[in-house]
Amino acid sequence: MSLFFSGRCHKTTTHNNIPHNNNTDQSMTTTVRELLDLVAEQDGSATLSLVDVDVADDALEHLIALLPQPDAITKVVLERNGLQSGASVARLVYALSALEELVVRRNDLTQDGFQELCVALQTHDSLHTLDLSRNRLPDAAANELCAALASSSSLRTLNLRDNCLTGDSAMTLSALLMSGECKLETLDLGVNDLSDSGTLAIAAALEADACTLQRLSLDTNSITMVGAQGLASALTKNKTLKVLSITDNKLGDAGVQALEEAQGSNAVLQEVAVRGNKSILAHTSI
Repeated sequence: MSLFFSGRCHKTTTHNNIPHNNNTDQSMTTTVRELLDLVAEQDGSATLSLVDVDVADDALEHLIALLPQPDAITKVVLERNGLQSGASVARLVYALSALEELVVRRNDLTQDGFQELCVALQTHDSLHTLDLSRNRLPDAAANELCAALASSSSLRTLNLRDNCLTGDSAMTLSALLMSGECKLETLDLGVNDLSDSGTLAIAAALEADACTLQRLSLDTNSITMVGAQGLASALTKNKTLKVLSITDNKLGDAGVQALEEAQGSNAVLQEVAVRGNKSILAHTSI
């Protein structure tokens, strides 16, 4: 059962077991009360979706204390809520022992409290999907995340799209992928600032036998022909990648051609997206 909650609530519901806090903003209190109506009806696995409801850091902690069946929730979506600290999200993660998918998309997460979130993520051996896209995470946050994921055997999908990551983050991620300690299958690094240096680091990981990536996005990262040729070389050796998206970069015709030739020699690689690279060559879109 999915519990989707979008926008502010206007219905007031009475719950005798809800603690009253005179200092709590009325609109936030109403939001929590209606949320409890939905959560109380859950049966088995559930998705708790809080989208654009202004459940910011302090309100999120208030909400955690009111969840009646946290062990039944396997997926949480926290989108467009203005969350700034990873610490409040960490406390939610600790409270949900069966969590499999965590989406904290389009907030304002930075380095603040992020280490606490990373420590919390290490406590979940069932978490397979983590979406931190469209925040403001710097390289330091990505490095802390990689350190935490080194002990994660369950995570398969990681989305870091549209943050503030550079080639330094790519190097740390590359080391993680080559280590074999984390079995990532899908990695989205699009809309960052990896440039050629970061792309070459990811390419090195693709050459490693321990790398398990099947889908990789490097869209909009200021990648030139240099990065494309490095990827192309790696793809002639890689045996797991099925989909590569490298749209809206600066590959040029030579870079696009190198990738297309690599795809032609790789029986596993099914799709390569190169649109938006100012190339006159034909290409495959995904």
